[in-house]
Amino acid sequence: MNKSALVSIIVPTYNRAHLIGQTLDSILDQTYQNWECIIVDDGSTDNTQEVVEAFITRDSRFHYFKRPETYKPGGNGARNYGSKLSKGEYINWFDSDDIMLEDFIKLKIQPFYDNDHLDVVFSAYNYFDTKGVQKRISNSCFSGNIIDDLAFGKVTYAPQSYMLRKKILIGYEFDENLKKAQDLDFFFKIFSTNPAIKISYVPEILHSIRKQHGEAISSTNDKEGLRILSKHIVNNRLFKYFSHSNHIQGIKRYKKEIFEDYKKMVDNKNYSMALKYSIRSKMLNSRQKLLVLFFVLSQLVIGKGANRIKKIV
Repeated sequence: MNKSALVSIIVPTYNRAHLIGQTLDSILDQTYQNWECIIVDDGSTDNTQEVVEAFITRDSRFHYFKRPETYKPGGNGARNYGSKLSKGEYINWFDSDDIMLEDFIKLKIQPFYDNDHLDVVFSAYNYFDTKGVQKRISNSCFSGNIIDDLAFGKVTYAPQSYMLRKKILIGYEFDENLKKAQDLDFFFKIFSTNPAIKISYVPEILHSIRKQHGEAISSTNDKEGLRILSKHIVNNRLFKYFSHSNHIQGIKRYKKEIFEDYKKMVDNKNYSMALKYSIRSKMLNSRQKLLVLFFVLSQLVIGKGANRIKKIV
């Protein structure tokens, strides 16, 4: 293997002029030097382009593109377009408000040097808030089975963590119709349809994710319930997979997730959505469907139906 392989870092962005500079600085600081950074703007209305162009002037490894209309608005379309433009042998998506540690690329690329048959390398990471305070650590261990570890809540499928050999991505794209849980959907498709996939794990924390205020699903930023619905669609896809494979823990986890989706729909006043998808559900029996209807009506009348939904699991 070429020990100076090109790594493509793909960064979708939208109105992150006040933050993206820190992200790009952390890429500039990488100890591994053979990288390209493809920034895809999803229609920013701030001065993101001006900020990015300053970095391009400093270093020609940065490239700036605007998402074309042939890709749907949103981070998924930007990621897919960036992937198409990439020239690297390896791909790592990254968000425009997060921070790489200086050995982020170096420690991920090394296992590929050591094993020509590897397909994926992922690492641990942590979170930091607006005050810079470090929060919990994710992906702190790996059993060797990436599907089992998801079912038991030991790993996440956040794309920043994963460096992938580009050739294994042929035929896979982020679902541009999804508004939430698209990362889970994308990586689960890759892992669940490639039983022989070879994955290595780096236990060190290699990046930090910025936790922004106001990003939780609520009626103020998801009035139509599109993010809740996207998450529900993905949870149902996973529940179907785990049911088909008789994976007890996976069934248990995603059954719970689906009931939580119904609760959020009712909390968010997406009543027709809750009824529509509960009635369609093959997971719920007739009694449970009637209970969802009852709790929707309870929420409408006395405002206490949503929290009771979880009790019918």
